[in-house]
Amino acid sequence: MAKQTFKDAAEIAAEIEKAGDYRNAARLWGVAATLANKMENQQWCENRADFCRRVATRPFKGADDE
Repeated sequence: MAKQTFKDAAEIAAEIEKAGDYRNAARLWGVAATLANKMENQQWCENRADFCRRVATRPFKGADDE
């Protein structure tokens, strides 16, 4: 089995996040962070993971909810 690359992990995480599955996206951003070679990529992934964890537990309210 081929080793997963940072690029592959980040692309999958972004697709999952875009689909609205924030809980799994957070986990996948964490995986991508561990595969990142550059500190700025690692930090970006950690920030995306934090964002996804927050949205998974406290979703945004829509305009109709106000």
